[in-house]
Amino acid sequence: MVFAWRTAKTLLFAAWLVALWWGIRWGAEGVGRFVDNLPAGVTPVLTVDELRKPGAGVGLGIYIPGVPEDMRLLDSLEETVRRRFMMVSLYQPWGSKPEQQFGPRALNRILAHGAIPVLTWEPWVTDFTRPGLPPMPDRQFRNLRAISSGQYDFYIERWARAAKSWGHPLMIRLGHEMNASWYPWGERAFGNTAEDYIAMWRHVVGIFRRTGAHNVLWVWSAALVPLGDTYPGDDYVDWVGITVLNFGTVPPGWKWHSFEDLFSSHYAELKKTGKPIMIAEVASAEEGGDKAGWIRDAMISLRGSFPQVKAFMWFNVVQDRYWPINWSLTSSQEAASAFRRGAADPYFKAPPR
Repeated sequence: MVFAWRTAKTLLFAAWLVALWWGIRWGAEGVGRFVDNLPAGVTPVLTVDELRKPGAGVGLGIYIPGVPEDMRLLDSLEETVRRRFMMVSLYQPWGSKPEQQFGPRALNRILAHGAIPVLTWEPWVTDFTRPGLPPMPDRQFRNLRAISSGQYDFYIERWARAAKSWGHPLMIRLGHEMNASWYPWGERAFGNTAEDYIAMWRHVVGIFRRTGAHNVLWVWSAALVPLGDTYPGDDYVDWVGITVLNFGTVPPGWKWHSFEDLFSSHYAELKKTGKPIMIAEVASAEEGGDKAGWIRDAMISLRGSFPQVKAFMWFNVVQDRYWPINWSLTSSQEAASAFRRGAADPYFKAPPR
């Protein structure tokens, strides 16, 4: 009986060692292991090289809350506008939670649908539970400098290894709208500077490149305010982008603006980089003007006035976080019809239905 007990303890200890070893491997490699669950025969609609140097035309893109968890939401909108979307946007903050790690299942769903994932990767530092990091709220102060100095390499390196292991095209919109101050990684937030942002960007991109995650393309994406001096340089950027939202007359004292009014001066600046341009978030309110006309004129202007724009990503949110605005394409039948008619132009590239 003693022998049996000792044998059982030995087996239990061995099992514990095996579990510990796999736990270490899993923690080191992140969820990048066992990730390629694409259905047999499915390949990305575009290669990395095709994304890096897109041809003529504009790829249609979309952000829908709840996608890719529930792809039926995307199916329904595509049925309404009678056009599929080439790119699907999703957002992910940094942190220690499981949902803040590299997420292959979500990306695979997008690829299997026939689209390219565009991930807005938000460098929040508040959700990390790793020992040794500064306590909150001190951790927020000069957070960009902390990232570029290597304090968060444990997270970035694990994420980069997982992205490399996954191996498919992924566009990352890192630290978006950095030329404003409403996000903690903004150039004027929490003691940050434009130089800090550039150093952070180059540090993160450098880690991915040293890791060999060359399937990742980097989208530098600004807010619709003066662009400032946060551009990291041509060697570190694949696309440039911007947010273009027409708030109409919803905020007190605001006026209706056309897409061309909002975007034209920024286009001139973005064009100087020579990079493909992504309208990374675009939408209009209904209040204060003609939303259907706004959509129609915006899509017409892309062909005639803004040929360097290569992606047009609609921000399909029914309720704005701060204002009573329905940004979605289905806020009215007229808005949906205007987008459907515009998207029928072959200039707008989309996978076949």
